[in-house]
Amino acid sequence: MRTFYCSILILCWYVCVTIISNRACAQDISLKNPSLEGPPLAAKLPPYWLSANRSPDTWAAKGLLTASDGETFVGIYYSAIWKEGISQLLESPLKAGITYTLSFDLACPEVYPFEVCYATLAVYGGNGPADTTTCFWRSGEIYHKNWKRYTVSFTPTKDCSYLAFWPYLSSPCPKNKNGIAAMIDNFSKYVKAAPKLSLTTRPTCQDAPSGQVAVAVTGAPGPYAYKWLPGGETTDCIASLAAGDYEVTVTAANGLTTRAQATVKVDSLLSHATVTSAPCFDQPEHSIAVNTRGGMPPYRYYFNGSSTGTYTPVFRKLSPGSYHILVKDQRGCSQELNDVVVKGPPQLIIQQSTVIPATCGDMANGRIIPLVQGGTPPYVYQVDNGPWQSDSVLQDLSSGYHSFNVKDKYQCITSGTADVATQWPNCLVMMPSAFSPNGDGINDVFRPKVYDEVLNYELAIYNRWGGLVFRSNDPYRGWDGIYKGLLQEVQGFTYICTFLDRNNMRQELRGVVMLVH
Repeated sequence: MRTFYCSILILCWYVCVTIISNRACAQDISLKNPSLEGPPLAAKLPPYWLSANRSPDTWAAKGLLTASDGETFVGIYYSAIWKEGISQLLESPLKAGITYTLSFDLACPEVYPFEVCYATLAVYGGNGPADTTTCFWRSGEIYHKNWKRYTVSFTPTKDCSYLAFWPYLSSPCPKNKNGIAAMIDNFSKYVKAAPKLSLTTRPTCQDAPSGQVAVAVTGAPGPYAYKWLPGGETTDCIASLAAGDYEVTVTAANGLTTRAQATVKVDSLLSHATVTSAPCFDQPEHSIAVNTRGGMPPYRYYFNGSSTGTYTPVFRKLSPGSYHILVKDQRGCSQELNDVVVKGPPQLIIQQSTVIPATCGDMANGRIIPLVQGGTPPYVYQVDNGPWQSDSVLQDLSSGYHSFNVKDKYQCITSGTADVATQWPNCLVMMPSAFSPNGDGINDVFRPKVYDEVLNYELAIYNRWGGLVFRSNDPYRGWDGIYKGLLQEVQGFTYICTFLDRNNMRQELRGVVMLVH
């Protein structure tokens, strides 16, 4: 599996590497006559070396200085008016974007032919012997009189056919005003191309180490040796990695090495479940929609323990309950959504019904008042398959059983029945003959017992001297025996009660009621 993952990762950058290598692939470039062997003559350079300017000299010895390799070396003089340099046409051009390494020996002469304060050397690349438009390296001031080895690394920004070497003035020399000089010998046989590394990473899963890093090498000749840290692996791709930093050292066939580092990050799957409830409690029409980001799409969803994944993130026709969803991406990274709870609205029920009886058997003035809970308000009501109404009081009902329905906002319906009873099959109004306002809660108030539907009601009560002691237009409000703040003595009181009955006929009831203690 690891090899498979790395193969995929390598394939991802193979096309890019191929395009780059076609443009920037390079091999080591050999230098001709690197030890500068030739006749020791003034104003004469060894074979294959060109005068970039003026007339550098070939020396067998200069003072106590002899060649560091072979029999001869080159001296280069530089002043404000006399600038010397040497160059060589390369067998193949230096490639832009490739890092190269070159070595040589340098020394500062005592005199040339005058006293010398210091030596310097700059390395240039160009497309002609005297082209100094691109400077690769500067030595700084050199004071050592014996040979010292220098190794230069540089990366051209454009292809170059020539390498050139020139001294340069860095600071005034108090010993003379004529200039400076540098001795050079023993070039490396090759301008070596260093390996150029391109790292490609794949993040790791949060729940398991699955990151990968692959290295592509251009610029230097192969084969290549690889060494990864941590781990010490020796391939061009490593896999099954946890999050962290990884370093690879690549050694090319020419012995040059390059290091590069990559960071494997965590790419987490982030999933969120949205529950859409069915409108009614008892409908299996709930749904769960999962929204996922991160990782590597497309995503597969395993619902409630299923071993078969689906690419559709919506699950429908669900009943209330708790569900489990496993989400996996193309790399096998996973995330679990546990206890995704599906709940519908509360069940629409009639908790209780208040029944107000009809006043008598011939009257249709009973009422049913259902108390509803659950569902989704607002509610509407219907009795005996009549029209729907927003008022919860179902009225104008005759005695007997009635069926009624309640419907919520989403058309969910519940039903009930109630018996609208009456104590009096015949409609009438009766006046008590006595009452006892002694506070015992029994017969404390004088009022008619109304088993009819009455209108324009009036009750008037008079004492024995004809004085009015109580009057009311409400058939349900009676007299408690109090007149002018005082409970009246035991005696008889005359009453006159008038009203319109259910048939709109005027009725008048007269009589005497006894107040007893």
